[in-house]
Amino acid sequence: MHKKMAAAVISGLMLANAGLVTADPLKGDGELGYTSTTGNTHNKNLNAKLSLSKKDGLWRHKGKLEALGSTTDSVTTAERYLLTAKTTRDFTEKSYGFGDFRYENDRFSGYDYQATLAGGVGKRFIEDAVQTVDASAGLGINSNQNSVTGKSEQQGILMLKGNYLRNVSPSAVFTEDLSVESGSKNTYVESVTGLKMTIIGALASKLSFTIKRNSSVPAGTSKTDTLSAVTLVYSF
Repeated sequence: MHKKMAAAVISGLMLANAGLVTADPLKGDGELGYTSTTGNTHNKNLNAKLSLSKKDGLWRHKGKLEALGSTTDSVTTAERYLLTAKTTRDFTEKSYGFGDFRYENDRFSGYDYQATLAGGVGKRFIEDAVQTVDASAGLGINSNQNSVTGKSEQQGILMLKGNYLRNVSPSAVFTEDLSVESGSKNTYVESVTGLKMTIIGALASKLSFTIKRNSSVPAGTSKTDTLSAVTLVYSF
């Protein structure tokens, strides 16, 4: 069911975007981080991301794909795949309505998958050449499958999001993205802090720190996961 849900949302977004004649070009970031150690311990880590955004008049579209993998002595210690998509439609210069979708498959989170579909309203409090402050709230549905029991559950959720971006200097950008999906059975919180620094032209390096927390997880599974990453970024 969750695969059909993801496929339907992706297909819908593709069909919707196919009919758009966009004045602004498609923008995006491709990130890649890889480390490998040998000797007493053999460790490999891969972190890859692709972010796309497009503006068409009153409409704004954003999408992101992420993949994370880690092995130690040939034993998988982390494996995560994430897809997010968001479309907004401006009501005024600062306020907007939105539709938001998130699908996550994290092998070590206690859930085989978590999928969320929500809609609501938001406001860009500040949007200028120096910084952007954005917040939104909405209602939606979360679907997940417990990796221990195999049981699938659905719950209504309240979604809250806050985004902050500041151009620290001509070559450095600081970002903070906070997301909360709260329901009667589980509350999911994610915080992503990043610092992107230009190396040359479209190439940059990025430091990021991610905190994820589920309030309800299977026995023996940690409620909180963190990820520190250093990646190379190519912007287009």
